[in-house]
Amino acid sequence: MPQRALINRILVAIDGSENSRKALDVALYLAKKLRGEVTALSIVDNSSLATLSEDVATYPLYETLQSLAQRVLEDARRVGREKGTEVKTEVATGSPAHEILRLSENFDLVVVGTMGKTGLSYFLLGSVADKVVRRSKVPVLVVPLKKEES
Repeated sequence: MPQRALINRILVAIDGSENSRKALDVALYLAKKLRGEVTALSIVDNSSLATLSEDVATYPLYETLQSLAQRVLEDARRVGREKGTEVKTEVATGSPAHEILRLSENFDLVVVGTMGKTGLSYFLLGSVADKVVRRSKVPVLVVPLKKEES
C-alpha cells in the first residue's frame, strides 16, 4: 500500500497579483508532484470597510470586493485545469493573515506570495506572509517575486 505524502492538502492564498500567481504556480507544481490537492483562498479584507463612516454606502463596495475575489478564484480554477490539477476554492472575509491562519489548520502546507517589502514600507504596512510564517502551526512556503519582476 503506497504511503500518503506528508504534504497532501495545500492552501494557497491568492489576490490576483503577480506574486500570488507565482504562489499558485508553485502550489500546483507541488500538488502535481506529490499527488496532492490545492485549495485557493481569496480574502475580502474588511478592515478598510471598518474605517468608513456609517453613512457611506459600504454594501456595494463589499459586493464589488466579493465579485473580485470570485474572479480571482475562477482564474485559479482555469490555471489549475490548464496544468492538470483541480483547484478547490474558498472566499473568506476578514484580516488576511488571520483568515489564512484560521483555515490553515485543515492543511499540510500553506503557500503565500510576498512582494519582498523591506525598510519603512515593511514596518508601516506589515506583511501578511510574515504574520503567517510566525504564527502558523503548519509549514509555510513563501514565494517571492524575483527582483526584476517586483
